[in-house]
Amino acid sequence: MTDFLAERSDPFCLPPEAAARLLAGAPWRRFASMGDSLAAGVGDPSPGYAPQGWTDRLADVLRRVHPGLAYLNAARTGATVEDTLAGQLDRVRAFGPDLLHVSCGAIVADMWDHPVNSRADLLSADGVHFSCAGQAVLAAELVKALAQVPA
Repeated sequence: MTDFLAERSDPFCLPPEAAARLLAGAPWRRFASMGDSLAAGVGDPSPGYAPQGWTDRLADVLRRVHPGLAYLNAARTGATVEDTLAGQLDRVRAFGPDLLHVSCGAIVADMWDHPVNSRADLLSADGVHFSCAGQAVLAAELVKALAQVPA
């Protein structure tokens, strides 16, 4: 097992066990994501962080709560709204999610004023996508937000 020390000691991240405790009563058993690179969870590797995007991280947490979780990430880097509707919607509809993320050039959580923004390693080399460190923090923020949704 790889040790992701930086991630485990990052105050803005949630260990998988803590994230699962927050979502212990979550009703979702079919999670899907569709849209662009944000929905795909694209990002450069960050030393000390698991090489996963936020969607895969959230699916892993939900899988700890419901081991039989079904997960589909139909998102594609560069997808426009038209691409998403034409190329992903039917597949997602057939999958039948009970939790769905959709983004096409959107922000999924209010991260504008988050303290993590001062980090030099927040973004990938392209200056657009979160690095894996940013993906980890985004996943933690989404788990916290989902924990507030009534079951």
